[in-house]
Amino acid sequence: MKIFKNTSVFIRWFFSYLIMLGLVLLVSIGLYFFAYNIIDEQGKQMNRTMLEKVQSEIDSYFTDAKSAIVSLMIDSDVQKANRTKNSFVLSDRAMLYDIYSDVKNMKIASKDFSHLFIYFRNAGSMVSNNGHVDDKLFYELYYKSDDLSYEAFCQLLKEKWTGEIVSLTNSKGEKEIALLRNNFPRGNEG
Repeated sequence: MKIFKNTSVFIRWFFSYLIMLGLVLLVSIGLYFFAYNIIDEQGKQMNRTMLEKVQSEIDSYFTDAKSAIVSLMIDSDVQKANRTKNSFVLSDRAMLYDIYSDVKNMKIASKDFSHLFIYFRNAGSMVSNNGHVDDKLFYELYYKSDDLSYEAFCQLLKEKWTGEIVSLTNSKGEKEIALLRNNFPRGNEG
């Protein structure tokens, strides 16, 4: 009888320890999931905040680039050069130099531009931050690649811009985002 009493006491102790251990485990698991939910929610909020900040910076970059391009396009020298037919003549050198100076200054002011150029389709030439050259030489120097032929490059520059972002591979094999604007704000095309 004494053994049975001792055994029942041990069994009660054993089950009481199991119940206490179970309660501790349940509370620990509950605290773990509670803390996990708080950390997970804060992580998601931080990610949303970071994404909004990056999106704001990218939108600002594109807005600045578009306004810089439009300011170049409404320049009186650019408008005049756009109306030139066939090719530029010797008397157009001062106008082309002024355009080149404006483009170069804009490139220096904004380090975000990798290449800034104006394509005059009527004259078949480019004025870029590196100077004035014809479109064939410009393509050979900066955008010649297996992905984009000279004809495709010129066709891309001549097409009406729809607002989409175009990715180009330059002659170094680097990807560039091209912000193309083919229609002049005053209605002239160039």
